Formats: sequence, C-alpha cells, structure tokens
Amino acid sequence: MDLKKNEDAWASEVSQLYISRYEASRVVFIFSTFVFFLNYFLVWAHFYDVLFVKTLPFSYVIFLTGWMMYLYFFLGKIFSLSKGAQFWVGGFLILVFILFLLPFSGMSVSNF
Repeated sequence: MDLKKNEDAWASEVSQLYISRYEASRVVFIFSTFVFFLNYFLVWAHFYDVLFVKTLPFSYVIFLTGWMMYLYFFLGKIFSLSKGAQFWVGGFLILVFILFLLPFSGMSVSNF
C-alpha cells in the first residue's frame, strides 16, 4: 500500500478522524488561551501599551474561536452527537460566540 491509500483508509474511519479533530482543537484551545492571557497580563502590566492594547481584541477573538472549537468537538466526543444534534450545537455555539463578541463591538444586549 502506498501513502495515499494508507491516509484514505485512516481518514475513512470516522471515529479516528473525529478523535484527531478533537485533539487538534484541544491544542488550538491551549495555545489560544496562552496567547490571550499573556496578552491580557501584558496589558495589565502596562508593558508596551500601544502594541498590546491594540492586539487584545484579536487575541480575544482567537481565544473564543479556540474555545468554541474545543467545546464543539468535546461535546461531540462525549455524547456521540448525530448530524442534526451537531447542527444545533454548532448554531448555539455561533450564537454564544456572537454574544461574547458584543463587548468589543460597542453594542450591548440592552439595546435590543
């Protein structure tokens, strides 16, 4: 067997592919958490305020994205969600993502 057939056989196993995605999302979540809290600490310490205050919203969005990815694959791994349930969980996480972005958009929930 060549490499392509090995990769196709490995990717055809849905459970193995889902576990791989879960592990990758966990690594992304850990890295994004580190970047966000490091940036937050440096803003608190007034260390190069000009740079880190401007990058804080970007690191927050990266943190939220990593957290949502991890939560999606974690719930899928724990509960073995069907396609319909994955759709609803994904929609709910998108709404939570938008809700958590409101503080940086200058809007508030009370305006709605």
